[in-house]
Amino acid sequence: MAAVTKIMFKLLIPEIVEAAQDQPNKWQNSLTTNAVIINDRRKEKVPDSGTYADKVAGPSSQGFAPMIDASFITRKGKVADEVIETQAKNMGESFDKYDANLNYAFETVDGVPAKRFKDSVAVKKTNWALGVADRTLRMTGDRIRGLGAAPICAYILTADPRVLGMLREGDRITEGAIYDVSLDSQQGSYRTALEQMLIRAGLAIVRADFSSTRLTAMNALVAQAANAFLDEAKADVFQTANELTSFLKFIVEDGLYKISGKVTLTAP
Repeated sequence: MAAVTKIMFKLLIPEIVEAAQDQPNKWQNSLTTNAVIINDRRKEKVPDSGTYADKVAGPSSQGFAPMIDASFITRKGKVADEVIETQAKNMGESFDKYDANLNYAFETVDGVPAKRFKDSVAVKKTNWALGVADRTLRMTGDRIRGLGAAPICAYILTADPRVLGMLREGDRITEGAIYDVSLDSQQGSYRTALEQMLIRAGLAIVRADFSSTRLTAMNALVAQAANAFLDEAKADVFQTANELTSFLKFIVEDGLYKISGKVTLTAP
């Protein structure tokens, strides 16, 4: 049986989305006001090297590994597996340095709790605004001025009718209509997991200057996320290369960065 197309769409990812005027100040105030609480909670959650290995080092290494292409070789001749092993070893042995650096940053100085941390936040406010404009906000947008491609995509694939008012100039549904591919009662889980992966993968591609290798690797992760909580009675499994069936991927088209998606359903 031929696959029936339920929806095809492309969502534009702008080159830059500047932080709203009040966002840098809110970021600074939130961190400085809660500085002591932040450090206390950090100590509660990561009190020792064992917990650090489980909660920080291990997940970091697991997230790092897929970012390294299997054919990668460093200038010193290290192959991909050696790079991954070195990163994991360094992370596993870094608790003492991690703890000492944070204790120093949050130390009370001249009667001011966490003075060094607060001073650092003040200095970094401008850099934070530039960083989120060039990276994070490109993918996420914000709820005041409009959401970005990552959340819009997740809303489209869970058929949330609110998304029809979120589409921006440059976003196109070229065939069909918004369509829910998720398992029944799992729309929220599907939307959250997919949005997070789109943000992570989209930013990784930007950091790699849109290299074809990174595009391929990140699009494979996006397909995995799109297939989590997928109801195969509603949609064909998302692929990475076959555009005759369901796919979801990042593309660069006519110099523009986009999320491109298609949902098909092949009748049994």
